[in-house]
Amino acid sequence: MVNKDKSSIEIDLERFNLHLSLLDQKPLDLHFDTPSRRFYLSVMTLVFHQMKEEGQVLFVPLTKHADILVLLNETVGGSVGSSEHRNLLSRIYRKWKDALPDLEAAPLFRVPGRRKEYNDVSAKTYDFDDNTKDAWANLFAYRGSGENIQLRLSIDRLGISLEDVTFVYGSDRETEGKNPWGRFLESLREKSQPPPIQAGAKMPEIKNPTSDNEKTHGVTRPSKTGWRNLALPVLLILMALVSLTLGLRSLIEEPAGSTPRSLQSASAQLQGKPSIAVLPFTNMSGDPDQEYIADGITENIISALAKIGEIFVIARNSTFIYKNKPVKVQQVAEDLGVRYVLEGSVQKSADKIRISAQLIDAASGYHLWAEMFDRDMEDFFQLLDEITREIVVALQINLTHGEQVRRWYVTANFEAWGEIAKGISIFETYTKANNEKARELFEKTVKLDPDCAFAWVMLGWTYYIDVRFAFNTKNPGESLKKAFQYADKAQSIDDTLPEIPALRGDIYLIQGQYDMAIAEGQKSIELGPNSALCYILFAQTLYYAGNPGRAIAMGEQALRLCPNYPAWYAVKLGRSYSTAGRYPEAIRLFKQVLVRAQKGEFPLWLAHSHLAVTYSMMGQTEKAQFHLAETIRLNPGYSFELVRKINFYKDPKDLEAIFNALSKAGLPDKKTSTKTPLRS
Repeated sequence: MVNKDKSSIEIDLERFNLHLSLLDQKPLDLHFDTPSRRFYLSVMTLVFHQMKEEGQVLFVPLTKHADILVLLNETVGGSVGSSEHRNLLSRIYRKWKDALPDLEAAPLFRVPGRRKEYNDVSAKTYDFDDNTKDAWANLFAYRGSGENIQLRLSIDRLGISLEDVTFVYGSDRETEGKNPWGRFLESLREKSQPPPIQAGAKMPEIKNPTSDNEKTHGVTRPSKTGWRNLALPVLLILMALVSLTLGLRSLIEEPAGSTPRSLQSASAQLQGKPSIAVLPFTNMSGDPDQEYIADGITENIISALAKIGEIFVIARNSTFIYKNKPVKVQQVAEDLGVRYVLEGSVQKSADKIRISAQLIDAASGYHLWAEMFDRDMEDFFQLLDEITREIVVALQINLTHGEQVRRWYVTANFEAWGEIAKGISIFETYTKANNEKARELFEKTVKLDPDCAFAWVMLGWTYYIDVRFAFNTKNPGESLKKAFQYADKAQSIDDTLPEIPALRGDIYLIQGQYDMAIAEGQKSIELGPNSALCYILFAQTLYYAGNPGRAIAMGEQALRLCPNYPAWYAVKLGRSYSTAGRYPEAIRLFKQVLVRAQKGEFPLWLAHSHLAVTYSMMGQTEKAQFHLAETIRLNPGYSFELVRKINFYKDPKDLEAIFNALSKAGLPDKKTSTKTPLRS
């Protein structure tokens, strides 16, 4: 049911209608009433669906959804246009840019009650004012062109949130917790399959006589007797093929929105990580004796990538089979089951060396990054470490943590760099055991390179986490004291590092010094305007301090800066949404976190607890009870007292709201204070 009190969009995937309701404007009902038009409404729905899945208004690269686009084109679109990848994407690009935004001419939809003005006699019966036309046109944003197109439906320009965009398919409505888009695609897949041939079915008898045209050209058809002789073997072959097709389909059919199966890695899917293969670098020197240089760089990069827990890297013995062979990147990706491929070359001349490398997204063929390094060969092993570090950091920027990585690895010691890389990977899982392991690695780092400021900061974070997640309940004040000491040590080395005030801000937050926490958080994003980490931590401070609106802005900026964000980033933005009462958006993020927690990226009990609280606040008691039961099963110590210890709200009413939600979900009552626990 469309809410008339706020702006909204509803798409009916059975009738192929779109209803746009804008406050203080006449509503729009658009009918997409031909196969071609239905196809473009379905494309719009695909873009909306992907934005809703990500929980933010963003650009959606169509090449990732080629399989769905082909399905839509060949079913609802009636195969009016070609399904060939390049042609299909180019056609969508042209229509998105020129035709769909044109409300006045309406080339791709019909507006009931309005006649187009073909001449002076036929007047319009449905007038569009400039505001309405501009609002509709502003929806359609794009980036790139042709087959590189990325699309966005800019509902934020219209004052519409993602939760106010709903889909309907038959009796399924999103507002009732169902999945209309998924059922719509499922029905299309069923329709696109050939009907099964029943055992014992008779082949139709072909009675058409030979045409005059065929006689003229000397072409004759087989006789009826010939067809009957062929019928049985043909029938058996068809039955076998259909059975095989249906059997394979049941085994390998992919969910909506997935990457084409030929470019998927089963292992990478299980790990939930970007997957990459490093091809042997090519020796361009013309001297076989120089092969060791190219091989050494390749092996160093693979070994370094193996330390990055957020990246799934194919082992050396699987990639070196391609050495000295002409290969296609897409074929390598398909053979090894990866999304990304790194390739490069080495050329040595006298005491100079040139190394080039490029990172390719095999699914699209795009070059995500390329660089050339010209160096002297004075110290080959030092050079090897330097080049490897630069390449791996570039890969992390493109595939994991974004630009902030450049500051994290400011050390000339390659071994120290490796310890930081390993430490960060396990630190972000936020378990007690991994926090202790990360601390050991950061301690080793500062011994190897005492001037690595970021390592000192990370060492401080491990002590902060002891308190944040109640790992140290005996002496939390001592842990916070050490966290402060290591922040001071880092500042004495590099006072421009934005993670230092970010750490201090979080310590002040736990201590209940909210003004100080906000001041440090503001300082951190001023020092690090491209630091996703600083933005997401500032978001946490703000929602605890009672400003969830600004917290949402900070959290959304963090996710834009780090598209492949760690799971805990989604938790902070989800908490911001929840504190602001935007529960559907919070649930969408917490569901993502749950999936990633099941892969070991976040404490599973904590993921369930966020869903339990939020569902209870929404009044969905049955779902809340389920997730609370899972929380307690995974963490038998979960209680009101634990909830109090790991939350730091300035206003006791915010914590009381969580307690009430957990009570409604069935958490056993236990008297406890809602005051902030630490003031040390």
